[in-house]
Amino acid sequence: MTSMMIYHPGDIFEDYAKNNPFEMGIFLEFTLPYYLTLNRGFYTFSVKENFFAPYLIKERKITFELDSRCRDSQSVPLREATFQFEPNDLNIWNYKYTVFNSGLRILIETFNDERDSIIQQIKNNGKEVMIALMQSCLEFILFKYNETSDGIHAISPSVYDCSHLSFNFVYSNFIIEYMTITGNLNTIQQVNDDSFREALNSDIIVWKAFLNESKYAFKTFDYKKSIIYTAIAFESFITSLIYSKTPDPNSYEKEGPNFLTIRTKVHKLMDNNYLKSKLDKSDIDYLINDIAYPRNDMVHGKVFELSNLRQKAEKSIEAFQILQDNWM
Repeated sequence: MTSMMIYHPGDIFEDYAKNNPFEMGIFLEFTLPYYLTLNRGFYTFSVKENFFAPYLIKERKITFELDSRCRDSQSVPLREATFQFEPNDLNIWNYKYTVFNSGLRILIETFNDERDSIIQQIKNNGKEVMIALMQSCLEFILFKYNETSDGIHAISPSVYDCSHLSFNFVYSNFIIEYMTITGNLNTIQQVNDDSFREALNSDIIVWKAFLNESKYAFKTFDYKKSIIYTAIAFESFITSLIYSKTPDPNSYEKEGPNFLTIRTKVHKLMDNNYLKSKLDKSDIDYLINDIAYPRNDMVHGKVFELSNLRQKAEKSIEAFQILQDNWM
């Protein structure tokens, strides 16, 4: 919805605006279902022109306020953040909880010549634009949080954890020109449970569980986990095939003193007719590389930027699917 009204983000943001004038700003606010161990505070950083690509393509400042609060009489406890609880009814499992949680309010510096483009993009696909901007901020802030928290706490940054999505287009006097607020429902649906009933009475298919976790991790922006889990899923699939189909599984582990690579295992399975594909070996090698190389880079410390993993994770999942679709 559009509006022309005064927004009061609090003295700390208003003081910042007086000392750091900006043409326009995008103001985001949301709460998270966990407690960040940082002190309440106000923080600033600057970003390069590709930080919000393709929506905002300029260098700009970002400021944010972290606010942690104690909430009582909650019906749902929070992970590592439930302070106390008491029963509502002693006859059934029915409690109320006192929890700590944290919220972020983020101000993205924006320029007048970006205004019309952003408003049009929001009108065309508001939720996608909001998620993209929020996710970029969350990734940077929470990657830095994880980097400095000394292992006391760590968060996988995801807009899917936010209670709601709130987007405001403001001027330096905090008059709102454009505002939209939406809930954050993404998985509230029912699926056919026949496959679940069948799975309960059969062996666990490890590779499929890892692959599905990888797909969900990708959907919720956890690209590190997606890359690793896709690779685990593929190697689990091949290893399961070796141990269930071949008479001498150990022969697929080593040749002399050297351990066999996953690519060599696949070739050997194909040469021995335990695995057949509509694809030729060169195509299979290319797809295996898309799965194995990103994981290997992470394991061997060759990842130098955590915010550029989306394409690698996407190609990894796609490669797995293409291989699965072409086995015979």
